[in-house]
Amino acid sequence: MRLSVLLWILIASSILPASAQGAIPSPDAATETRALVQRLVLDRAAAVASVQRIADEREEQLFADLAAKDRRLRAEQRTRKEAQAELAEVTAERQRLVDEIAARDRQFAAEIEEYRRQVASIADSPDPRKREALKRYAEGDRAGGFDALVAIQKAEAKGVAAGWREIAAIAQDRKDRGEMETAEVIPLYETAQNLDAGYAWGWFELRRLYQEAGRLPDARRAAEQALMHAQNDWDRAAAEMGFGDVLVISGDLAGARARFEGSLKIHERLAAANPSGEAQRDLSVSLERLGNVLVSSSDLAGARARFEEILKIYERLAAANPSRVDVQRDLSVSLEKLGNVLVASGDLAGARARFRESLQIRERLATANPSSAEAQRDLSVSLNFLGNVLVAAGDQAGARARFEESLKIAERLAAANPSSAEAQRDLSISLEELGGVLVSSGDWAEARTRLEASLKIRERLAAANPSSAEAQRDLSVSLYRLGNVLFASGDLPGARARFEESLEIAERLAKSNPSSAEAQRDLMLSHMVLGFLPGGERHLEEILRIALDLQRQGRLTPDDARRVDALRNWIAAAEKAKP
Repeated sequence: MRLSVLLWILIASSILPASAQGAIPSPDAATETRALVQRLVLDRAAAVASVQRIADEREEQLFADLAAKDRRLRAEQRTRKEAQAELAEVTAERQRLVDEIAARDRQFAAEIEEYRRQVASIADSPDPRKREALKRYAEGDRAGGFDALVAIQKAEAKGVAAGWREIAAIAQDRKDRGEMETAEVIPLYETAQNLDAGYAWGWFELRRLYQEAGRLPDARRAAEQALMHAQNDWDRAAAEMGFGDVLVISGDLAGARARFEGSLKIHERLAAANPSGEAQRDLSVSLERLGNVLVSSSDLAGARARFEEILKIYERLAAANPSRVDVQRDLSVSLEKLGNVLVASGDLAGARARFRESLQIRERLATANPSSAEAQRDLSVSLNFLGNVLVAAGDQAGARARFEESLKIAERLAAANPSSAEAQRDLSISLEELGGVLVSSGDWAEARTRLEASLKIRERLAAANPSSAEAQRDLSVSLYRLGNVLFASGDLPGARARFEESLEIAERLAKSNPSSAEAQRDLMLSHMVLGFLPGGERHLEEILRIALDLQRQGRLTPDDARRVDALRNWIAAAEKAKP
């Protein structure tokens, strides 16, 4: 039991009337309360690890197996004496798994600790109705338990911030389980923060939720508040990074760079003081965020330096932990990220070397664990990276071989798990990669076949999840790519139809999220392809309007800015050529 609870019991025992003192939990009740909190926290940890893709495949399966054992043993406790001891062993194993993940992921650890704090506050409440509602939640009646907690909170004469924070934490758990929408969770955190603006974690959560909902101005305000109320160096670094993420999506690359540099300075100081693996990973995350924004800002030399630093970190960690699969995987990812920067810089030989190093690691991991879908997926992705650099280097045959190998893996994984949206999306990506190299080779008919197969998958995924901006954007991109093949094949009516479908989706996404620079750039691209078809002048004018709006707002990338003058000249020439 926490110190605050012990103090409460001591004080209450001396000043409360006998009837109230009778409500104080007995030692057995206190043990039961601790067990309830631990159960809820372990359930939450499994949900967070799954939603945020923190756990590897082995850990995901272990979470599922242990959760199933936990449910079975709880049901058997009343009828089988040994079940209680077995349940204690399963609980201890679940806790070890959570501790293992928390040791390597500070953000995960912080989220789980915050959830523990909130559910413990509910469980330690002197109001027995709250503990009963929490029990209902833990035992599977999440909707009923949650509604009961909300009803109790609303009935209180003075709704304090702590009570709304507790409910918001439960709502976040329900959201991650697909039981509540983002828009339903936001007002709960808003109520808590309006009552107590100094609680930094509430602003962290609100920033993420606003960002998820596409409310970027609100996300920016929440990020500012999180930074203002941060209590320690780690919180300040996380707040700077979150602020930078919002600015990247908004297109403010200069502002994002400043925030990521602020986060990096803090993590460099923390890593120097504590050269542990956890601190080094935090440092690599800051370096990656800064490297990505430098790529978008066309500072490829600066980006390369940051990604080379990341690679050095993971080379050290991998050398120190040669048997750790997660560390070896992290090394392969860092090689791929550096390879991408080298491609953008025109260093195709250097990029090819990095991608091959990464592929060798992925091949070893996949060979060591042939039944692992995650290891096979990683191998497929690595083959695609190498294939892309071979395309850029002009080795069409080599690229095609890599893409075909990747496609075979993606087809097996999709067939083995047909209900997995991720596996289906991966298959569509492999089909498009192969379609792209077939276009480069002049095999238009086969390219069209592959791209049409990808489009069918994207259409199914978008129909199954109409509220997903990612699924809708994927569909728009797929239509655009197929339209390009039809255009090159001379099928102008077919190309126009696909381009117009792509534009309709891009317009909806840009309208629903006007603060997103990416959505605006996608919209410009959709107008661009139509602009070069007969009668497409209005589309070119619309591109110029969008680009100038972004430029006035300081959200136009350097590459796009260089195209504005060329676009003006093109429009002027088209006007001059009119009879």
